[in-house]
Order: sequence, then structure tokens, then C-alpha cells
Amino acid sequence: MRFNSKVFVVTGGTGGLGGAVSRRLLDEGARVHVTWIVATEADAFKVSLGAAADSCVLHQLDILDEEDVIAFVAELFAAEGRIDGLCNLVGGYVGSMSVIDTDLARWDFLLNLNVRTALTMCKHIVPHMLAGGAGKIVNVSARRAHQGAAGLSAYSASKAAVLRFTEALAAEVLHNNVQVNAILPSTIDTAQNRAASPNADYSDWVSPDDIAAVVAYLCSPEADIITGAGIPVYGRA
Repeated sequence: MRFNSKVFVVTGGTGGLGGAVSRRLLDEGARVHVTWIVATEADAFKVSLGAAADSCVLHQLDILDEEDVIAFVAELFAAEGRIDGLCNLVGGYVGSMSVIDTDLARWDFLLNLNVRTALTMCKHIVPHMLAGGAGKIVNVSARRAHQGAAGLSAYSASKAAVLRFTEALAAEVLHNNVQVNAILPSTIDTAQNRAASPNADYSDWVSPDDIAAVVAYLCSPEADIITGAGIPVYGRA
């Protein structure tokens, strides 16, 4: 299996996409540390693991709190002695908010949730990857990073920032055998998205498992030549 003996961190790893990514890495032999903040999601995720539960450690963590992140990374490295991969899947969506009606608190919340979380985790995990001589990082941008739309200024700006952040970090570690990439989903076929759009044609949406396969590829040795990329995972949406 591709990830035997590898240690991964998956933030937001109990949600619709995060759960699929965590399970895919586990299925391929990784030991996975998953952060969570919603207890009901964490409980459901635990149940879904089955025999893989022994290779998965769940951590309740507010990634917006840098001191908590510092403590988490220190504890993890002390226990495992290595961190091979980081999948930053924490994020959120706020729509129907025009520029002139923008609530600055909601704007700041979305920028922090989508960008600062990736920054904070990378800031404290990348040094361990550099010391270990290798690493894989996958961030989550979005299709809207390439083109904004009415009512989506905060969301589009935050996802564009994730993409630029990914490119900048990839350039910084280009010669250190650490690859940093982003995926750009359109609409993901999750229970939350179905509830928000009950009349949509779900057949055009992309399944979390299909996206998880792309994430696993970007985390694999086969993707060593790819860094600083934004990979579209639009499906037909």
C-alpha cells in the first residue's frame, strides 16, 4: 500500500469530504490524525472506520487558535516522530452577501476559516517536514478562485487566497522535497450541500470519494513532480 508507515494530518477530517479523504488514506496504509470540532460528525466518523479505527487518532482542535495548534503539533510529533502529509480540509461557504451589504464579521470569519487555518497548520507542520526531508500538503481552494460571482465576494476572495498561498509555499519549499498543491472543487455531493440545494441535479456533483482519490494521488510518490498546482475537480458541475 502506498502509505504504509506514513503519518498524515487531516484537518476537518470528519466531515463529508474530510471523512472520505481520511478513510482513503487509512485504506492505503497511513496512520491518520484527524482534527474535529463538531461532536456529532466525530461520532459518526468513528463508527464508519471499522477495523481502521486503530490507525486513526481523533483530536478536538480549534485550528483558529494558534496556541492550540502549536500544542497539537508538538504532541503529535512527540508521539509519532514524523509528519509525512497534511491535508487542510477545514473551510466554509457563505453566499448571498453582496459587497455593499457585506457584514465585516462574516467576511473576516470566512477568510480566517478558509485561509488562516491552512496558514497556521502549515506554519507549524512544515518545519517538521523540512527536517525530515520530505512532505506532502494538499489545500482546498475552489472553482470560484478563478472567477468571482455576484454575492460570493468573500468566498471567492478567500479561495483565491488559498490558491495564491499554495503557490507561494510551494515556491518556498521547492528544493526541499516538499510538494504543496491545491484542489479546486465545484459542488461536492455531501449531505450538507444536498440539504442546502434540495432541487439540484445531484448527478452533476462530484462525490467525496472521487475527490479523495485525487487527494491521495497528490500525497503519493507518483505526484512528486507536481507542486504549486491547482487541480480542478469540477466533475460536470
